[in-house]
Amino acid sequence: TTVSLPFTNNHGAVNVAAGTLQFASTFQQTAGLINLTNGATIQFNNGLNLAAGTLSGNGTVVGNVSSSDTIAPGNSAGVLNITGNLTLLSTSKLIFELGGVSQGEDYDFLHVSGNAALDGQLQFTLINGFSATLNPTQTFTLLSASGLSGGFASLPSGTRLTSLDGLASFQVNYGTSSTFG
Repeated sequence: TTVSLPFTNNHGAVNVAAGTLQFASTFQQTAGLINLTNGATIQFNNGLNLAAGTLSGNGTVVGNVSSSDTIAPGNSAGVLNITGNLTLLSTSKLIFELGGVSQGEDYDFLHVSGNAALDGQLQFTLINGFSATLNPTQTFTLLSASGLSGGFASLPSGTRLTSLDGLASFQVNYGTSSTFG
């Protein structure tokens, strides 16, 4: 399905459960939810301006994404792909769920085919009783991109990040080829 008129989501929910929903004109999210399930695709020919609200789910976003609010890959663990660039602004939140050691099945993963400019907050929660079996030597790759720049607020490489529920903490390491300013 293609929407060819300018579109603003003020408080509603855009749920894409199968196939592709394409916005051929401008799209702005000022509140509400965009959610993908079952590997569905949403395409923004002029990019997605996530001024407020949440982008979440399992599937693919085609187009550049600029976020001032929340991106939450997966629905109780899953993969969100962005085919384009990602810009996280200072008020953004990137939230992951960790419930095991299999990427995309037990814990969330965000794949960006282009560049990712990081800012804002990185957060995580534990799901599926994972705190009971968590091993201190386990590592999790939560985000990959062709290039990384910036960094999460108050979270330089090597800093520990505590889960939202306070049950675990991890050392955050950015990739070796990342540039941070």
